[in-house]
Amino acid sequence: MSRFDKTVTDLDHLLQPHVFLDADPDARRRNLDAALMYVYRLRDHRMNELGKNEYWARARATPEGQTTEALVMVRNSFEHDLSVIIAPRETSLYPPFFPGRWTFPGSNPTWLRMEETGGVFDKRPKELREAYRDTLEGMIAGYAFDAARNFLVVNVMSA
Repeated sequence: MSRFDKTVTDLDHLLQPHVFLDADPDARRRNLDAALMYVYRLRDHRMNELGKNEYWARARATPEGQTTEALVMVRNSFEHDLSVIIAPRETSLYPPFFPGRWTFPGSNPTWLRMEETGGVFDKRPKELREAYRDTLEGMIAGYAFDAARNFLVVNVMSA
């Protein structure tokens, strides 16, 4: 099994809701950090495989690719304290939010709106602020990781 395949397997294991949404706050933080690392590793593989220019063109062309790049920017900028931009939020029990793979009655980990983050984006690069606002802000965290996984494992190669 290649390193890429092992990384996909590890990410798939982590993205099982009962693992990713562990009740222990420290476990959730570690799971989020690990998921970002796996996304970054898969992206690095695809970028090397396709070449940077081709990879960037494909990433910019799809919502899943844009979400992937926003996750990478978040990883690079907030690697040591993601708790300032993700928090449990009550989720509507009506479509499109429930039922779903990442939505459960009660609270669901959600990327916060920028105005809820206490100014942590103020000194971040404009590109990060825009990518976050345009793709992650308000999204349930699990769906963002699913989008990145789908893009990096399947869609980037068929674009």
